[in-house]
Amino acid sequence: MYEYCYYYGDSYYSLPMHSLSKQLRYFGVYLLDEARSAKNRPHEHLYTRIHGVWYDFAQFDHPGGPVALNLAKDRDATALFESHHLLSNIDMGPILSKYRVPVDTAKNICTIDPRDDGAHYIWDDFHNDAFVKDLKELLRSYFGAIAKRDKSTLYQAAKATSERWAFIGILALGFVTILPWFASGHY
Repeated sequence: MYEYCYYYGDSYYSLPMHSLSKQLRYFGVYLLDEARSAKNRPHEHLYTRIHGVWYDFAQFDHPGGPVALNLAKDRDATALFESHHLLSNIDMGPILSKYRVPVDTAKNICTIDPRDDGAHYIWDDFHNDAFVKDLKELLRSYFGAIAKRDKSTLYQAAKATSERWAFIGILALGFVTILPWFASGHY
C-alpha cells in the first residue's frame, strides 16, 4: 500500500538552515517569482489537508507563489488557509474542489508529523463565530480606510509598503552585520 510519509533522520523537523538550503535547491531561481507556472514545479504531488480534506495543489498556480504553497506541503494547513484568506470575499469552495484528492488516495496520505492532525482547534462554524466576525469587521474598517486613501484594493492595502520592506531590509542587514561579533562573544 502506498503511504506518502517521510521523516528527516530520526526527527520530524529540520534545522532552519537545512530548510533554507532545501528551499533554495527546491525552487532555485524561482524562489521569489510569484508568477511561476505549475508546469515547471519540481514535484509531482503537493498534498495538503484543509478542514480534514486532502488536496493536491501541484497544478495550482497560487497567487502567493510556490513558496506559499510549499508552506502547506504535507501538513494540515487549515490555520494557515484561514488566516491568509480572512479578508477574502472569494468563495474558496469551488476552487478547492478542483484539487480535492480522491478518498481512496487520501486514506494513504499522512502529514510529515503524525501529531499534526488538525485537532488542536475546532473549525466547525468558524466563520459564524462572534470573535471572527468582529475581527473581520475591524480589519476591513482599518485596511478599508487605507485602501480608500491610496485608491487601492483591500488586498493591496493589507500588504507591506515599500517603505516597510526597506525598514525590514535595514534591520536584517544590521542583524547580519553584528552577528559575527555576537557569535564571537562580544555583546
